[in-house]
Amino acid sequence: TRKFSKVVAPNAVEIMVKTEELSLDGIKQYFMDCKDEADKYKALTEIFSLLEIGQSIIFVHTVATAKLLANRMRTDGYTVSLLHGKDMQPEERDRVMADFRSNKTSVLITTNVLARGIDVLSVTLVINFDVPLTRHNKPDPETYIHRIGRSGRFGRKGVAINFVHNDISRRQLGAIADHFKKNIVALPRDDFEKIQALVQADLK
Repeated sequence: TRKFSKVVAPNAVEIMVKTEELSLDGIKQYFMDCKDEADKYKALTEIFSLLEIGQSIIFVHTVATAKLLANRMRTDGYTVSLLHGKDMQPEERDRVMADFRSNKTSVLITTNVLARGIDVLSVTLVINFDVPLTRHNKPDPETYIHRIGRSGRFGRKGVAINFVHNDISRRQLGAIADHFKKNIVALPRDDFEKIQALVQADLK
C-alpha cells in the first residue's frame, strides 16, 4: 500500500504512526473467558441485563453468526439491528444505520463491514463476540483496533469486551495484545456485580 501511494501521490506528506500509539488509551479493554460457544451467549445476555450503557456494537466473524445472534436476541426480547455486507441492499444498510444513529435500536450486530469509517458518538461499548481474524484465519490487529475504536469517539470514554472460549481464541487474542504491547484485562466470569462496577467506573 505504501508503494502504491508513492506512485499515485509521489509528493504527498507521509505521517507514520507507531503501533503502540494506535492503542486508543481512552478505551478500557477486557476479555471474558467463556466455557464454550454457548456460554458466550449467556455471558452476553448477562452483561446486557446488568450494565447501564448507551449504545453498543457486537462484532462477529461471519454473516451466519450475525444472523443467528440477531434472531436469538430478538427472540429473547432485545431490540437489535443487524448489518452486514453479503446480501443486504445499500438502501437497507442505510436504513439500519439511520435507526441506530437515531437510537431506535441500542444494539447493532455486525461483521467487519462496520469496523472502519462510521462514527456513532453515543456508542460506549464494543463487544467482540468473535476475535477478529483475517481471511486466512490469523489474528487481525488492524481490524481489532478499528472495531474497538467505534466506542470512545473523539475523546469520550469507551469499553471493549472480548469473548474467548477455547485455547485457539485465547491465543488469537493474546497475539493481538502482544502486537499492541497492551494488557487486555480479564473480567471475572462468575461475578457480574464486579463487572458492573468496573465498567460503570470506566465510563464515568
